[in-house]
Amino acid sequence: MRSICIDQSAFSEAISKSEETLFARAAKVPDHIYHDDYGTYCVQGIIQFIHTYYSDQVLGAVLADLPKLAIDSCSTLTGIATADHPPRGRGFYCTDMWRHTRIAQQLPFGQKAHDEYLELGKYNRWGSVSEYLRYQRLEPFLHEEMARRCRLRAAVPVEIDKERM
Repeated sequence: MRSICIDQSAFSEAISKSEETLFARAAKVPDHIYHDDYGTYCVQGIIQFIHTYYSDQVLGAVLADLPKLAIDSCSTLTGIATADHPPRGRGFYCTDMWRHTRIAQQLPFGQKAHDEYLELGKYNRWGSVSEYLRYQRLEPFLHEEMARRCRLRAAVPVEIDKERM
């Protein structure tokens, strides 16, 4: 085994430069990458999928019963967009479960959103999975989407029929 002698000042300078580069890159990272006490996660695909495929009714149903989103049913984040029923949770049997899930994952952003949803529940340090962490991370984005839709509706100009006035 060879030993390597490292000049401490050169090493510190290299680390400092790499940190500056890292921070410069982090400033360019899209807003869809987040970091909390449990690790780093991305929601870009989730946001795109919800923008595109969630109706107001589906978004409201998911927000009302967030814990009923489940990985092993058609009530996944993506599967519920193609299901003909509200989220019903783990253990609910739907005869079209695999069709709902498969169709949703074949939609643009579907597979990416599904993969990101799975990752939301992972603790990066321990490799464990937590449904509660998944819901805790997802909920603010669902509320933001609801607020975004409300802002869009409020900004739509209403034409007033002047003849009726």
